[in-house]
Amino acid sequence: MEYTATAITRCWSLDELTIQLNGHDSVVGVLQIGSLADSALTPASDYDLVIVVRELPQPWYVGVTQVDHRFTDLIFVAASEVARVAVLAEPIGPDDALAPIARWIEHGTIVFDRDGQLDRAQQHLRQADWVRTPDDQAPYGAWFAINYNLAQARRMFAAESSLYQTTLEIRMAVYGPADLWFGYFSLRGISFEGDKAAVKYLLEHDPEFLDGYRQFIAESDPERKLVLYKRVAAHTTAPLGGLWPPDVTVMNVLETLDIWQRLLT
Repeated sequence: MEYTATAITRCWSLDELTIQLNGHDSVVGVLQIGSLADSALTPASDYDLVIVVRELPQPWYVGVTQVDHRFTDLIFVAASEVARVAVLAEPIGPDDALAPIARWIEHGTIVFDRDGQLDRAQQHLRQADWVRTPDDQAPYGAWFAINYNLAQARRMFAAESSLYQTTLEIRMAVYGPADLWFGYFSLRGISFEGDKAAVKYLLEHDPEFLDGYRQFIAESDPERKLVLYKRVAAHTTAPLGGLWPPDVTVMNVLETLDIWQRLLT
């Protein structure tokens, strides 16, 4: 089984690629999303293309290639999923498999639409908010994860063991950055639209967090890194009560603390 293939489209223009795709009856439509759709393309930008195909082995999947000497994301979507989106009768959750498809179609620029299916879906999606915002469990889960991994880091830092210290460094390099980065937006009910969009948002609305976060991920000394970790975690979790107090009992699912409390009485 081959896992890679030469990007024969490396020297093709977007127009040439679109013409090639239009010539295949299996291709129902093509959307441009991201910088292409926003007319915000820069020399450093990649291309993001959604290709709607009549039949796929799953609802959607992602690949990468090169087009016009640019890194290019290819998102393949089954035509049946576009049809489902076009007739949504009630909003879907943010974790629903249709949610990313709905966002791509709603905000994308249609460059090919064989039978008008993409246009019908896009018009339908733009009439209302069809993707619900995250429920209370998502911010709560982010709050728990940030506090949990910080608590584990502080426990390991206090241990006089080289094994624990090495594990601490790994955890602060792996779990901490991801928890804080994605948790910031989840805790504030802000849809995460990608890293570049996140940086733009923070530069405009919360440069303090962005500066602290960058200091945290750049720091190499474990002691100083832990101090920065705690500081940024406190900022991130502020909307939901901040950091855990000492000697806390807490559960990772809402409204389950009373189950434990009842077992103790």
